[in-house]
Amino acid sequence: MMRRGMTIDHRMDKNELYDLQTMEIIWRTLGTNCTFVDVGCHEGRFTDAARVTAPQGRHVGFEPLPAFAAALKQRYTGTSVMIFAAALSDRAGVCPFVHLRDLAAYSGFRERDYPLPDPRREWIDVQAVRLDDVLPDLLVAMMKIDVEDAELQALRGSVGTIRRHRPVVVFELGLGAADRYGTTPDAIADCLEPCGLALYTLTGWLANETPTGRTGLADRYRDRSDCYFVGAPAD
Repeated sequence: MMRRGMTIDHRMDKNELYDLQTMEIIWRTLGTNCTFVDVGCHEGRFTDAARVTAPQGRHVGFEPLPAFAAALKQRYTGTSVMIFAAALSDRAGVCPFVHLRDLAAYSGFRERDYPLPDPRREWIDVQAVRLDDVLPDLLVAMMKIDVEDAELQALRGSVGTIRRHRPVVVFELGLGAADRYGTTPDAIADCLEPCGLALYTLTGWLANETPTGRTGLADRYRDRSDCYFVGAPAD
């Protein structure tokens, strides 16, 4: 696991850099007894970092793929981590979900551009929930949302929680995926800004730069220079 405050090498590929930057944000954001919400928990790497950083906090993970959810539940039995075998969305119910057998991390509600030309896939049914409906009364300091660009739906189902706690929110927004949901940068901004969050790139937030705002978000989305962003309290 990366040491707290370790220098980030910007020659890494985007996904490696995103992982390290997100780890750094976890370490800078969480207090000892704060809650981390991991949306798209996958194998639990970020939840593990949150447990180390906030050992007295209760942490919550959402993972819709049955095999991953079962493994997470077994792994965290007897700990302060609560795992929901569900996808986060803006409406509750059973939903079709495309499971990529060879690229599980790219699974989602809709098909998108993939790094392989024709990956093996199957449609399964998963449970979807709204965060505002299921989250216990916890001190939420940070959310990480990586759900293959169904982020807007996840955010819309979390507005009450975000407005109440104003956590730092790390999220993905990229062409070739978000557009499959009709999501635009303005729609993300319209969701987060009324909750009191300003918009940053991960690099900008870590460097204490001024927010990139909705214009910068849109520019980086269109030219694909960034696909991971931060919503953080505006004051």
